Amino acid sequence: MSKTYLYISGWKEHGGAPGIGLISFDKATGAMTYMGKQHQDLSCNCTALDKENNILYITNELHENPDFIKGGGGLIYAFSVNTEDGSLSQLSRVYACAPCPCFIALDKTKKYLLLANHSGFNVVTKAVKGEDGYYHMERIFDDCSVCLFRLNPDGSIGPMVDVHNHDAYPVEGRALHSRPHTILPSPDGRFFACCDKGDSHIYFYTLDYENEKLVVASEPYAEKAGSAPRYCAFHPTKPFFYHNHERSMDVAAFSYDEAGVLSPINVISSLAPDVPTGKTPETREYLHGRYVDPPADGFMPLEQQGFVIHPSGKWIYDMLNGADAVSVLAIDQDSGELSLAQTKPVDGRWVRGCAVSPDGRFLIVTCLQSGDVYSYPIGEDGLLGDAVSHVVCPGGSYATFFEA
Repeated sequence: MSKTYLYISGWKEHGGAPGIGLISFDKATGAMTYMGKQHQDLSCNCTALDKENNILYITNELHENPDFIKGGGGLIYAFSVNTEDGSLSQLSRVYACAPCPCFIALDKTKKYLLLANHSGFNVVTKAVKGEDGYYHMERIFDDCSVCLFRLNPDGSIGPMVDVHNHDAYPVEGRALHSRPHTILPSPDGRFFACCDKGDSHIYFYTLDYENEKLVVASEPYAEKAGSAPRYCAFHPTKPFFYHNHERSMDVAAFSYDEAGVLSPINVISSLAPDVPTGKTPETREYLHGRYVDPPADGFMPLEQQGFVIHPSGKWIYDMLNGADAVSVLAIDQDSGELSLAQTKPVDGRWVRGCAVSPDGRFLIVTCLQSGDVYSYPIGEDGLLGDAVSHVVCPGGSYATFFEA
């Protein structure tokens, strides 16, 4: 009998907890059974799954590498999946060569792995002698990069063969420099989209396989400065592309052409016009109908987090942190336009990750601070019903389905 598992990345930041949670999932009912955590020394986030070879790739999103006294950035891992019990055995562990590796993706050949490094907040100040013979101040930041790794025949992670630093555009807002956040393949595997939270540009990459190089396919698309485009999704069968933001509650829709050039379709809010957005507690209280004390650290930003498109391409599910809710966005299949269909409150704190079951019948939602994981049924209209199952997995972040 086939088995279905959920891997829940445990992220240690903002009140979360490390480790990789394992959940047994019933495809017929959406019921979940929490089976515990593995590799509890890892502060994990995004995964990439090689279904054919049963390998799970995952980021260890660290500022400081444990191999060094200070510095060294984060790590990425390859794990072999035991299809009998869902346990993970380490195949490889490699340096990301930058702080906070946050998103990874496989290419269509399964021979390369792409990595987006969010980077950190470290600054080194140096006195450098200029051409005028005098010394001047130079500030050096951590790399903010997209990296290309070659994979070994057994699926373990091989050498880093190319790096592309995002340093061409000015940065506004709280970021010191660029923040490459996502790296996501298009359905045909031709393009890889990268949302940069720092310079607020959308990059479309291609791969030069002969020379093992990352290639920026077209001039990156400039979003509003400081808006911090964050997570993205491709329509499964049509040339439509979508992304949300960290610093605004807007979601943007685009079409893209054969050269990877983006053309705007429309922009909508992830919340209805009557929802207050001036202060996060007010937004949450309005949606939930009750007051909830802020978290112990007082940090409760109103921002968009996880973002996933339904396998049918008809709906997008957008996670709203601070509001602790999910907005359902309907996609017009002819024009690609978005419209807001539903906003459903989630009874947890710091709504973060999400995944749609392979058959499209259930949405999984994770909560970072409270550890709640919910399974919601998806109706024929794409709307979410009441949760059919709930477990607690501390530090719940990214969610990944695995069918054995």
